Amino acid sequence: MELKNKVICYLGDSITQFNYYVTSVNNEFKPKKFINAGLWGTRIAKQKSPTISYPYKDKDYISRVGDLDKASNLVIVYGGTNDFDHGDAPLGKIGDKTAWTFYGALEVLIKKLHTQCPKAKFIFITPTKNINQDSKFGENKKKASGTMSDYVNAIINVCGKHDIPVINLFTVPELDPRDPQLKAKYFIDDEHPTHLGHDIIASKLIALIKKL
Repeated sequence: MELKNKVICYLGDSITQFNYYVTSVNNEFKPKKFINAGLWGTRIAKQKSPTISYPYKDKDYISRVGDLDKASNLVIVYGGTNDFDHGDAPLGKIGDKTAWTFYGALEVLIKKLHTQCPKAKFIFITPTKNINQDSKFGENKKKASGTMSDYVNAIINVCGKHDIPVINLFTVPELDPRDPQLKAKYFIDDEHPTHLGHDIIASKLIALIKKL
C-alpha cells in the first residue's frame, strides 16, 4: 500500500499514545498527515460504572472515532488490554450489536469507522500476552468476564467477519511479560512495551501494510 502524501490515523490506548511504533510506521511510509488518537487507559467497549478517579478512561474508542480524519487512507486500531484489565462490559458473543459488550462494541466500532473514514483500509492489533492473562477477572474486575485469549479471539473473529486484517501480538513469543528476561528487555512494566517492544510492533505493521 502506497501511503506517501496520504493520511494515516491511529486509534488506541497508552501504547499508541506513547507514539513510538507510530513514529516508526510514519518514518517508513511518509504520510502527508497522521493523527495519533491514542488515549491512556481507554477501552473499546462502553463502561457502565464511571471511572471516578480517571474519567478520561471512559472515553471509549467508539466515542472517539470522530477524532479521525474523514480523508484517512489507513486506520490502525490497537486495543483490548484495558477492556480485559478493568472494563465492566461483559465479553459477549459473536453477533452482538450493542456497544455494552466487547463483541458488540467491536461491531459498532467497525461500522462507525467505515462511516467516518469511507476511503480507508483498516488494520486491528490485538493485545500482547499479559501477567493476568488467564484470569477472567482481568486486573481488578468485580465480575468475571473472559481471559485475555478470549478478548484476542473476539478481535480476530469480528474482524474476520468484515475482512479486516489483524496483527495478533498475543502469539509473538518475545512479547510475554510473564517471562522475567523477556519482560526486562521488551516491557517497561507488566503491559507497556519498551522501544524494542515497539520495534517489533512496528515491523509487523510495516510488513502487513506493504502487502495491502
